[in-house]
Amino acid sequence: MNSQKSDIRTESNRPVTTNNVSNPTAAMAATALAITTTSSSFSCCPTNGESSSIDDSIELNDSQEGGNNNTVYHNGLLEKQDYHFPKRQPVDIVFRDIRYDVKRFNITKAKFESKEILHGLNGSFKSGELTAIMGPSGAGKSTLLNIMAGYVSSGVSGMVQVNGKSRSHNSESFRKLSCYIQQHDALRPWLTVTEAMTCATHLKLGFGIPMTEKRKLIQKILFMLGLEQKGNTPTMGLSGGQKKRLAIALEMISNPPILFLDEPTTGLDSSSCAQCISLLKRLAQDGRTIVCTIHTPSALLFEMFDQLYTVVQGHCFYQGPTNEMLPFLGDLGYHCPSYHNPADFMMEIAVGEYGADVGKVIKAALKKYYEITSRCIELDSTYDDSGKLMETFSIGGKAEEMCKLQKQNEAMDNSSYEEEDILSNTKPASLVMQFLLLFYRNLLMTRRNYFLLFCRIFAHAMVATLFGYLYSGVGPNANQVLANYVYLYGSMLMMVYTGKMAVVLSFQIEMESLTREHFNRWYKLGPYFLSVLLLEIPVQVSEPCPFGESVTHK
Repeated sequence: MNSQKSDIRTESNRPVTTNNVSNPTAAMAATALAITTTSSSFSCCPTNGESSSIDDSIELNDSQEGGNNNTVYHNGLLEKQDYHFPKRQPVDIVFRDIRYDVKRFNITKAKFESKEILHGLNGSFKSGELTAIMGPSGAGKSTLLNIMAGYVSSGVSGMVQVNGKSRSHNSESFRKLSCYIQQHDALRPWLTVTEAMTCATHLKLGFGIPMTEKRKLIQKILFMLGLEQKGNTPTMGLSGGQKKRLAIALEMISNPPILFLDEPTTGLDSSSCAQCISLLKRLAQDGRTIVCTIHTPSALLFEMFDQLYTVVQGHCFYQGPTNEMLPFLGDLGYHCPSYHNPADFMMEIAVGEYGADVGKVIKAALKKYYEITSRCIELDSTYDDSGKLMETFSIGGKAEEMCKLQKQNEAMDNSSYEEEDILSNTKPASLVMQFLLLFYRNLLMTRRNYFLLFCRIFAHAMVATLFGYLYSGVGPNANQVLANYVYLYGSMLMMVYTGKMAVVLSFQIEMESLTREHFNRWYKLGPYFLSVLLLEIPVQVSEPCPFGESVTHK
């Protein structure tokens, strides 16, 4: 824990300047996704009090301002002010008897068969704790995370409770409280960091918040995540660790109380892994519920986690604090050598090395869970019997004083979550503004990436030249009716398949980003597809022009 605090202090004490964003280029200023005062040629009618001009609402670079209010020198070191996000109400997740079945068709038996992947998992994820889900490959840890996040709903049975209330497996209200950051970051490579953040801010928070407040929020998030120096850097120019932090920053705009992350340290070096887990630890300390899957971490990373949930063969292998894992295995006769990484040792036991009986450990973990659960039930029943409890403390009239004191404490706790938070009464962008934002974002990315457009036009021009050469002079000749038919039929096939395949192939690349953004409630599918269609129509219309030229000279 001391080493962890040292890492955090070192990171926070490095000199930074938040207002060092340079002016955007002329190409960026010509688009609506640049934070400049340059007016845009496109404007829309105001909707529900929203901004009447797109240049008033879509800005992506902050203007230069004097001074830096986010840093202060103390004892020769640079310290951060306003370090924490606004707190949210704590959210605890409890799940009981979670099972997941997949159906597959057996060709030999000519029928569908069901296979159970998760076998009645039980557990809980508490607020203010960083929980790691570990297990061998194929054990079911990512499946469990997908179910908890609501990403997978079909084939799932069991009960999930959020703050004591049952939650359906595809609950829309739960998705408002949580975000899911998948293993692949799926960022937009042709947007800069500030542009990506501002576009996400407009989509998530709408236009009921002044632009100055949005700028402050973006600067604050980037500063806290160590990306304040990368505002004008395209996301494709970031390192792996910086991309992971940017993916987290994009979801922290709405300040969700629950974060699910699928293997956030995959593909990162040891230093980037430590920075990523340290960041998640700080976010959890503000009262958030953070759950992530992770492969065998180093001993340093393993100590950063508060809770551990291990899945082996679809069963719970261990759940509890990380510092109690080795004593738990020691009670079963499996003692970790002093020089060994505890995470590696647990994984070795989980796969049956050292002659370990995996079934024995699973039964012991289940027994421990039921013992803890029954103890909690007894404790709850004791305090639910309010009459007896009040009689115990009724001597000297202290019962009323204790009740008043308890109410005062609860009021103070609730007031701590009612800080000035600009996110408390925000509404996402309307469907019209979602369409405009997505259209300008796609237009900006198309303007910066000419390669795909040039390839499509060049391919059409080359095929048109080839067709024109092969069928030159055929048109006026009545004896070449079949050749005319072949030419027209081939041209039509060329138009249909090239236009279709270009969209199909590019959409596969777009699918990961679309899935992440839509699942985290950035926008609806209707405005997205309409923006893509409107941008694709001019391209589809201009591509047949070379063929029209070849027909004229044929």
